[in-house]
Amino acid sequence: MKKIDTHCHIHCKRYIEELKRRGWALREVSIIEKAGVMDWQEYVEARIASMDKLDIERQVLSPASPLCYFEDDEFNLYWCQAANDLLAEVCRKYPDRFSGFVTVPLRNVKHAIDELKRVIDAPGMVGVVLGSHLGGKMLDSPELMPFYEELNKMGLTIFIHPAPPVDIDKVPAYQQLYNLHQFIGFLFDTTMAVARMVLKGIFEKYENINLITSHLGGTLPYVYHSIDMMWESLVEDHIEVSPKPPSEYFKRFYADTGRPLKAATLQCAIALLGERHILFGSDIPYWMDFNAPERIISAIEGIDLPVQTEEKIFYENAKRLLRC
Repeated sequence: MKKIDTHCHIHCKRYIEELKRRGWALREVSIIEKAGVMDWQEYVEARIASMDKLDIERQVLSPASPLCYFEDDEFNLYWCQAANDLLAEVCRKYPDRFSGFVTVPLRNVKHAIDELKRVIDAPGMVGVVLGSHLGGKMLDSPELMPFYEELNKMGLTIFIHPAPPVDIDKVPAYQQLYNLHQFIGFLFDTTMAVARMVLKGIFEKYENINLITSHLGGTLPYVYHSIDMMWESLVEDHIEVSPKPPSEYFKRFYADTGRPLKAATLQCAIALLGERHILFGSDIPYWMDFNAPERIISAIEGIDLPVQTEEKIFYENAKRLLRC
């Protein structure tokens, strides 16, 4: 069965080297390096061989976390340009195998819009990736609205990827103990970001923006009833929020499968989003490096879904949404 893998990371070696030079989050840098930081040419053929083995027609690439949300605007812009140029190079060289999500220095909205316009029309670009927060600034911040307006005009897709939770450095045990910040914190950070954006009315005002939430939507499929209840109390208190319950907007979203899967978790996501809004994603090269897609594929196939549902998840939904 043909597949499109919508959650795949590519590493910019120059970026990692610069982070190390600045002494930033060396533990995170080490994790990324173990996942395969090297010049693209050194491992692209191995990745394509793995794709062929699993009948994966295409990977949709995005930079790995951490995203470029430092206080240094010039560094953020420099790194985005380097990452996007690398993406464009890969997509030009292998147009039938790779597409990409543009990354932007969103702490500076003008820089973000300029960089988006510079690269979005390059071959293979299918949308934009955003971290779940901007180094503490939230994605529903009023100063970001001109950026969303631009995305809305273009009818683009946003891929939300979690960042380490805000102020994680103030709770060292959370980061260090059992990787809780990655295996649990990431899921909640995605949920918090998306819920705030919905409550702010972003998806009411900008209806042409599509949204992909990584890792099966974080915890949205399991807590959306609570978010709706919160919305009701806010309305009763005459606090300005979205005109419809959050779940009405969540149902428009997409979610990828880039996390360890069980039947119950996938069924929860399908119950909220519908089978036409679930995308195959592996989070490669994390979750066992090149073997990550095989692990996710085996999990999906082991759930005993109807063949038509598997075809939608593995291929048809991504093909329709991203037109790749």
